Amino acid sequence: MEKIFHWDGSHIGKLSNNNIIEYKNYDNLEIIFLNDSGEKYTAIITKYTNSIALVIDELKPLFGIEKFGRHSCYINKSKKILTLIKNNYKPFTPDSIISLKSSLRNDIRQSYVFRYITGLTYNIDKSLWYVNGKITSYYENKIDFNKSDITKTCFNKWFLDDWNDVVKILKKIVGKNIMFFKFKIDEIILRVDKNYIQNSNEMIKRIEQLFI
Repeated sequence: MEKIFHWDGSHIGKLSNNNIIEYKNYDNLEIIFLNDSGEKYTAIITKYTNSIALVIDELKPLFGIEKFGRHSCYINKSKKILTLIKNNYKPFTPDSIISLKSSLRNDIRQSYVFRYITGLTYNIDKSLWYVNGKITSYYENKIDFNKSDITKTCFNKWFLDDWNDVVKILKKIVGKNIMFFKFKIDEIILRVDKNYIQNSNEMIKRIEQLFI
């Protein structure tokens, strides 16, 4: 039998009872345990309002940060988003990790750069999660390029109020060919939801402004 879950941002239709093992509530999260031809998964269920979280999650590896893996689907006639979680996950706060390794600091900084370039709002530490030994972006409900600045507190904390740090990180991610980078962004957006293709131009505009 062909597997249903590929965790690639796609819509997978209605979940059958054969796919659902059980539900649980944990730390104000709705968790679902899934079966796919004998392979077991655990996912967070959230209400589907748009496909932003699906598109954004698929863009993460391009920007050098950890993706969760997501799908949209129907559960009991209600459209939902499934976010794959593995053994070690929790909302990130600096206090939750006693000693931040340099790699984790890099994760945080790259996650903020990613959120800024993609136009995500609510850019504070609570929007990040610690998962699979890394820190990555989690809350991704709204894009507004006019309201997506990193908060001053977080910018001072992680970038020492220096935009040159952001530029250095971004240059390592993008490389020398911005148009090739745009091609890769376009490819992902068109695969997940072509309605957000215009966002690619806004992202590149932000990158170019920082590179000037």
